[in-house]
Amino acid sequence: MRIRCIMYHRKGVSTILGTLIFIGILFSAVIPMMLTMKQADIIMEREKLDLQRADDERSREVLDVYAYPHGSDELQVLAVSRCEVPVTITHVWINNTMSETSIVVDSMDDKVIGNYSVNLSPGVNSTFIVKTTTSRGNTFQNLAGDIKYNGNEWETELLGIYVVIDSEGGGFWGFGRYRCTVTNSTTFYQQEESSISFGSCTFFFVVTEAGPGDFHVLVERRAGWWYGSWKVVYETDVELTWPNGPPVIWVFTT
Repeated sequence: MRIRCIMYHRKGVSTILGTLIFIGILFSAVIPMMLTMKQADIIMEREKLDLQRADDERSREVLDVYAYPHGSDELQVLAVSRCEVPVTITHVWINNTMSETSIVVDSMDDKVIGNYSVNLSPGVNSTFIVKTTTSRGNTFQNLAGDIKYNGNEWETELLGIYVVIDSEGGGFWGFGRYRCTVTNSTTFYQQEESSISFGSCTFFFVVTEAGPGDFHVLVERRAGWWYGSWKVVYETDVELTWPNGPPVIWVFTT
């Protein structure tokens, strides 16, 4: 009987030792491996989230770029943000020449970049294609088209005035129809916007007949469901100075 009890006792001890060894292996190998895999999954999900956020911010970048002469043989670049995220300009291209920079354009702000020297020869036509690259990989080209030097003076494909009307600034009373009128001493431009409520609308006036000079911008609104008569809500004077400044002037009513 004593021998049988000793055998059973040894079996119990070996079972306990085997269980302890198994638990030790589990804690020392399997569980750390599971924790490592879980951590790797968390890192992967974080990377995916960062990539999605970067792609989203990249798609939301909107930058209007305008190049214009500065001095006799230099170009400047005006960058106008039209988005809610800050934009970092890292490169400016003029034809095939690249210049590195690090200019941050805050939301709905603008920055002047330059000066950039260009080769000009009297009596020789030259064309300059200007574009910018951002840190998120977007490329924005000069919206005024190619800049040309005809051997005597500068030319651009587009001259104009942008007027941005923000109806949200007036709260509920921003609701209505808007009309924008731009005039100077010789030319009258007028456009009318259909009914808008909470948001913004943009008018662009191409300046062709009058060329550069002083302009008066007048914004009127007809409010209410019956609209009523036109009332002045904003007016200002602006100057288009091309070729000694940007070919496009921005006017914000906020």
